Amino acid sequence: MIRPLYLDTSAAAKLFFSQEKGAAEMAKYLSDIKNSGDSFALNSSDLLKVEMDSVIRRKLKESGQSPADFYEEIRAWQDFERRLIRFYPVSEAITDRARALLKDQRITGTLRTLDSIHLSTCDDLRSRFGQTILIAADAGLLRAAGQIGIETFDPEA
Repeated sequence: MIRPLYLDTSAAAKLFFSQEKGAAEMAKYLSDIKNSGDSFALNSSDLLKVEMDSVIRRKLKESGQSPADFYEEIRAWQDFERRLIRFYPVSEAITDRARALLKDQRITGTLRTLDSIHLSTCDDLRSRFGQTILIAADAGLLRAAGQIGIETFDPEA
């Protein structure tokens, strides 16, 4: 069986940066799926491409690395994303669903704007492919996903 997995930015960072908190747990989770005889498909919104470029820039700036290092990391990330992640566009249907989620009474607490795009994309994939597991380390996003019936995994839990 192929398990559809949806990555938000915090989860993608754990796949790309092995030193991230929760990276080892993320690797174990994916390994456990493979060891069970199943496989998985990594999915995300096109939004992730922009968010990860920002994450890489911030991490390199904080570490004092050079602009050349930034472009090297960006190229490495782009190769990583092309090989491993299927991306879905931020369509009008996705933004309409995100707006509806922001008004959904089942969702208590805060759901941030970009998280609503990730959640609506994951929910769209669930409607197409069946149960899709949202992987994130964002408490608000995980809570909202659970409140609309999406299974989740938090590599930092």
